[in-house]
Amino acid sequence: MGYKNEDGSVGTKNILGITTTVQCVQGVVNVAVERIRNELLPKYKNVDAVVALNHLYGCGVAIHGDNSEIPIRAIRNLSKNPNFGGQMLTVSLGCEKLVPTLLFPEIKDENLVVLQECFGFDKMIDEIMKRAEKNLKS
Repeated sequence: MGYKNEDGSVGTKNILGITTTVQCVQGVVNVAVERIRNELLPKYKNVDAVVALNHLYGCGVAIHGDNSEIPIRAIRNLSKNPNFGGQMLTVSLGCEKLVPTLLFPEIKDENLVVLQECFGFDKMIDEIMKRAEKNLKS
């Protein structure tokens, strides 16, 4: 039957995707994804899964160098998978070269968590979970 998205695309699954702008946030994201699976997903039967889209890019790279558009395009295109329903949550460290707006020019604040704006590991996880639940509800 599928899930019709606001942009007209149709997904066959309803998945919450969480992507990163830099590899050094993936440990925090992985912990948050596991907690979301265990604590939040059981409350949202219409959502099939939550996945982290981690990558090894973003920090200290020649962001405008030769062929830099290739990994940026790959991350952006993976994030546009119709199964994510246009509700991609993005986690940034805050000091990386691959800034969120370079990946997603139209990113909205409610879909972005900047870890350097959260003070302490627990606050980071709490903020990701809060934003994730907001997306799960919509």
